[in-house]
Amino acid sequence: DGTWSSPNSYTANLAVDPDNGTGTTSSQASHGYRGFLVFDDDMDTYWASANNTNGAALPWDMEFDFDSDTIISKYALAAFGNGVGLDDWTFQGYNGSSWITLDSQVGQVARMINGVYVDYPIYNTSSYGKYRLNVTGSDTNTYCYVRQIAMYGPA
Repeated sequence: DGTWSSPNSYTANLAVDPDNGTGTTSSQASHGYRGFLVFDDDMDTYWASANNTNGAALPWDMEFDFDSDTIISKYALAAFGNGVGLDDWTFQGYNGSSWITLDSQVGQVARMINGVYVDYPIYNTSSYGKYRLNVTGSDTNTYCYVRQIAMYGPA
């Protein structure tokens, strides 16, 4: 009938299991803030982008490459610090030739609470092999800090 409703339940976080694929980022501030840390399901770790003033210009990407095509119907983000870092982004799936935008967010920094997941249910019925968070703005536009990214499929 053309309507969509969010699933009542979701799978476990698919992006934390190394048997499901590999997480990467487009930059990192230093060895201690490596990209895979946003996918390790540990709130004591976090990723920090390279400094924008040192040539690591926006956008900053956090990507998970699944071993097989997967439907993601919700993602969640946990910030490092209250109201710090993430502000504007797109969540995208890769169809083999281009990135398809599944969700866009603007001005989200006020929702970010240190170490607490903020959920973003999305309408997506397509399987993609890769998903990414493409950060296009941060509150400082110098760095981006993220504790965790979680990705869930429909149960």
